[in-house]
Amino acid sequence: MSLIRSNYFFSKTRPFVLALPWIGLFTQIAINTETSNANYSFIAAAVSNLFILYLYQPYQWYKFPISSLALTGYCILYALGPLLLTALEQRPIIYDLEVPEDLFLHIVLCTGTLIFSHFIYTQTNLFQIIRQKITLYLDRNLNIFQKLDTFSIAILSFFGLISMILVYWLNRGNDVAIIKLIQGFINFAYFPLTALLIQLCNESKKVTKVDWLLNFLFLVLIFIVALGRNSRATFAIPIATYGIGVFLLWIYQYIKIRFKVIVSILILIIFIVPLASNLATSMVMVRALRRDIPSEELLVKTIDQLSDIESIEQYRVKTDVDRLSGYDEKYLSNPFLRRFVNLKFADISLKLGNQLDHASRIEFREFSINRLLSIFPAPFLSFLGFSSEFKKQALSVSWGDQLFFLITRNKYFLGRFWIGHFFGTSLAAFGFLYLFFLGILSIIIFILLDALVITNVSCSQNPIFSPVAIINIYSFFTIFNVGSIVDLSIFIFREWMQVIFLYLIFCKMLVAVSRSLKLA
Repeated sequence: MSLIRSNYFFSKTRPFVLALPWIGLFTQIAINTETSNANYSFIAAAVSNLFILYLYQPYQWYKFPISSLALTGYCILYALGPLLLTALEQRPIIYDLEVPEDLFLHIVLCTGTLIFSHFIYTQTNLFQIIRQKITLYLDRNLNIFQKLDTFSIAILSFFGLISMILVYWLNRGNDVAIIKLIQGFINFAYFPLTALLIQLCNESKKVTKVDWLLNFLFLVLIFIVALGRNSRATFAIPIATYGIGVFLLWIYQYIKIRFKVIVSILILIIFIVPLASNLATSMVMVRALRRDIPSEELLVKTIDQLSDIESIEQYRVKTDVDRLSGYDEKYLSNPFLRRFVNLKFADISLKLGNQLDHASRIEFREFSINRLLSIFPAPFLSFLGFSSEFKKQALSVSWGDQLFFLITRNKYFLGRFWIGHFFGTSLAAFGFLYLFFLGILSIIIFILLDALVITNVSCSQNPIFSPVAIINIYSFFTIFNVGSIVDLSIFIFREWMQVIFLYLIFCKMLVAVSRSLKLA
């Protein structure tokens, strides 16, 4: 679709998109008339509108597609999502938030930082030249934009599924190098989605029944593995990936979403959400057993628990606040939606970070630097003089664990892997200087993300996404939902290259196997 036709599409739909935050605002005021709820709802609506005004124009999506998607993810996770989804649950946006004034201050500050950084990135020729050179190298030298046939997709997906089973079911907590390597292939299980979203790869091939069947088969298998792992994210990610892909197909007008389709989707959601909520609650109820019993037994217990609706309802009535620790992650009642939109993680991190004294902040800064250094191989760290246990110690606790430990000095809380958030952890480690680091890191991330897409200079054609970009699209969408800005550095130094490297390894293996079969 040309840029001219796209301008018409965006101008036609922009008023409806701009109306969403204000619908959420007025709904919030109707639910709770307290001044504080109205004020914070207004901030969320204003932030959402700022993002929409900046992003909802064809130039952004034709020239900078994945970086625009990353900013859209930030908007949904921290502003538009909480505004609408809490209203949907008849809750105020400040429900169970303990430091909302700090939380919304950092939402606004990071919004300004990210939009300003993205603007600098899009308007600086040097950054665009670097991005184009990376894309050219990935295309001509590494050939990561090559189109995959159904057989290749099936093989890649099967290998990803086997990796998922090995890591989630058969590995009982062993943190060895081979497990880490296999873990990198897990996202390959989502490769069937590239067949459903093939138009994003500039492929005119139509989606066939075989493609739908392959996706259904792998989704069922992933679902089974996820129950045995007791991981909601494992099977929520492919669904979310497909949803984001459909959004991109709509943006580029490969598909048209009519009113009847929207109504059908809403009706389907109304029926599915209660079941999904019951399933997620059942998984939470049996979670304590996942380290003690085999995965197949955990799968059976989860299904048994799902059939006991009465006990599920009783569990929901009880508070899920961990009174022993005071650590509360409750925000939305639906455990699935809580994974994608949860201001509570940021709220907790800011609350805990504010309780640190000067000495504890120095300790936390050292912990953050150690986590960054831990991305390097153990032999290299040994060469630099670090102990053999340095890497293991740095990775053995989460950001939330370390924050709470520094307050309580109780080692009982280490290793529980509570989820931290970069608002509180980065502020505790670096003060407000973290905003400067966020700006610099985000520019580099924007370059790397958009390098996975071939764009047309004149915007006369739709962008061409690499298969690697499609299977990782959810990770890119939520890239700013991290435990610390250190995690953004880790993405730059390791994860981005790792995704491409593992894909290339397997493609080379496929080519070698194909040649061997032909010779035989």
